[in-house]
Amino acid sequence: MRQLNLWDAAFFYGESHAAPMNICSAAHFSPGPDGQRLTLDEIRSAVVRSLPQLPPFRQRVIHAPFGLSKPHWAEDPDLNVDDHLHEVSLPAPGDHRQLAEQVSLIAAQPLDLSKPLWAIHLITGLDSGETVMVMKFHHAAVDGGSAGKVMPILLDAAPEAAQTSIAELPRPGRLPGTGEMLLRGLADAARYPLDVLHFQRRTMSRMPHMLGLIRPSARDTGPRGWQPPIFGAPRTPFNGRLSENRCWAFGQVPLDQVKAIKNTFGGTLNDVVMAVCAGALRQWLDRQGALPSEPLVTMIPVSVRDDGEGDGFGNEVSTMMSALPTTVADPVERLRAASAAAAAAKRMHSAMGGDFMANALRTVMPMLGAPPARLAMGMPIPALPRYPGNLYISNVPGPPGPLYLGGKQMLTFYPAAFLSPTMGLNMVVLSYVGNLNFGLMGCPDLVTDVDGLMNDVLEAVNELTKAAEAAN
Repeated sequence: MRQLNLWDAAFFYGESHAAPMNICSAAHFSPGPDGQRLTLDEIRSAVVRSLPQLPPFRQRVIHAPFGLSKPHWAEDPDLNVDDHLHEVSLPAPGDHRQLAEQVSLIAAQPLDLSKPLWAIHLITGLDSGETVMVMKFHHAAVDGGSAGKVMPILLDAAPEAAQTSIAELPRPGRLPGTGEMLLRGLADAARYPLDVLHFQRRTMSRMPHMLGLIRPSARDTGPRGWQPPIFGAPRTPFNGRLSENRCWAFGQVPLDQVKAIKNTFGGTLNDVVMAVCAGALRQWLDRQGALPSEPLVTMIPVSVRDDGEGDGFGNEVSTMMSALPTTVADPVERLRAASAAAAAAKRMHSAMGGDFMANALRTVMPMLGAPPARLAMGMPIPALPRYPGNLYISNVPGPPGPLYLGGKQMLTFYPAAFLSPTMGLNMVVLSYVGNLNFGLMGCPDLVTDVDGLMNDVLEAVNELTKAAEAAN
């Protein structure tokens, strides 16, 4: 048994009907050499074989009384793999629009918090003849980086990989009783005053450096020198109160095309991704008549994982805030501004310290777990004049090579992320076998045309490609 870390617990407590903390992915599989399509039995066999290496598939959350401490992970003595496996067939014609709608429905459905926090849905009936495996985790169990470790464990690196024998599972043992969990909670509560003092001391020691970065210098260019804003983000149509509905769009770009842009204009692949997202959002917001006169603010997850610690799962992240150059019309200048904004965001993140948000969470965690706070988090969120950020944008490395299940090749691997309260859009990019796969998750009450935004993403890539070709 081990305790949820601060981020695990924050995502667990952040669960609501309008904002289920689900991380999903949709993997397309080709038929096998014999024409047979992927089956739920093959997925079940792969899961059972991999259980010893996948703690999130086996462990459930248990709580201390009165929310005195963060919950704990414990081996589920009643684990039934079949409770987590589902199959659905699309009606004819089984096109990409229907697939996107089905993935949206899966992402919107909360997981059963009394069981291990995962599910797999097999989608059949596609007109392409492919099958799609949608894997869903609660964000308390994995972050983007650790979720990417599941596929190489669950799948094979070759179509005819030898099936390994099933290793012995850890013995679940008994779940701790109320008295034991109460003692753990009281011990955690006793440490709380020290956590508050530690956070205050660290914050005050870093404040002069942070304030120095906020003041623009003569070398800065663009609004506020592209420093991350400290007074919140501008209003957009996708900031507001979420409903329980979701909409999802997906698309693919060759990795070599993005690398050619980077090699021509400099910067990093992530700079190009940010510039592409900024260009797409600029175009989409302009069509809505809602383009702010100041840059948007994106929240960017940053891994702080030490691969030598723990089991490699759970959340080891920090969050970096960056200005997004949606105010820049020229695509090349927008890319340069995205590079400057990324550099400024990294300087501010370094000045704050990667553990700033974790330390801040440590000071409020007892309140988050208390019943009154849980009730308050379920109440409607009022409209705000400004928001902490406009959206999340993530660039996540996928498996390094092709993967197979039951001899069927995984052709593509698309992300479908969660939505945070007041942020009705999340744009994630995941690399796999020579492509960048975009997955845009939105709340349809706030993002009324997610397919149009996906087209804007592809157009922003082509716009930069044309500029690179003209420059060479």
